[in-house]
Amino acid sequence: MSFFKNIAGSLPTPISVVFAAGSWASVSWRKSEISALEKRKAGVEKRLNELYGPLYGNRMLFRASIGALEKKVGSTIDEHLKDVEQKRLASELENWRDFYRSQLRPLDIKVNELILLHSDCIVDEESMARIKAFAEKSAENNYTMEHWRADGKWDKRSQFDSKDFDFDNSNGDMEEHQLFEEHVLSSYIALRDELNATTSQLKGIADKSSFLDAMIGLVIR
Repeated sequence: MSFFKNIAGSLPTPISVVFAAGSWASVSWRKSEISALEKRKAGVEKRLNELYGPLYGNRMLFRASIGALEKKVGSTIDEHLKDVEQKRLASELENWRDFYRSQLRPLDIKVNELILLHSDCIVDEESMARIKAFAEKSAENNYTMEHWRADGKWDKRSQFDSKDFDFDNSNGDMEEHQLFEEHVLSSYIALRDELNATTSQLKGIADKSSFLDAMIGLVIR
């Protein structure tokens, strides 16, 4: 009789069987969920670190440069260059071209380099369209700059003619740059928020897992 009692005592109780099964299901679900979240987090980090983070810093510097010039001249770039056009202000046009070549153009060049290297981080059609529009505007500005020099040398104010003062030949139209800047800012914020949310989800699963593991251990022990 004692033999059968020992066997019966060694058999798992119904509740321990249930918790063991629940434990296995919980572990399986957690592994799947964690894997999906970690994959999502890695993708967001890649887009932030390789493309939108650098673009955000780049556009911050671009906006700061524009702001500094507008503060200096006391008007927007658009207003200033249209005033230059109307009044034929040769010295101001020369200053603008120097400023554009030394301060603004290098930042646009860096944007194009980032796009070339990390285009795989552009994952939706809306972003692609906005970035493509910026690249086209950048190419257009490059073409315009070719009219700012002759024989490999940049034009001096004494060489300016009526066409040089035309607003359309100044690279002063910043509308596309503004739209691109807005896209970069909104994308950067959205990605940063998504990264924080995903990180919080992973932490929540880890905390919940520790609690459940402890409870299951107490029951089936």
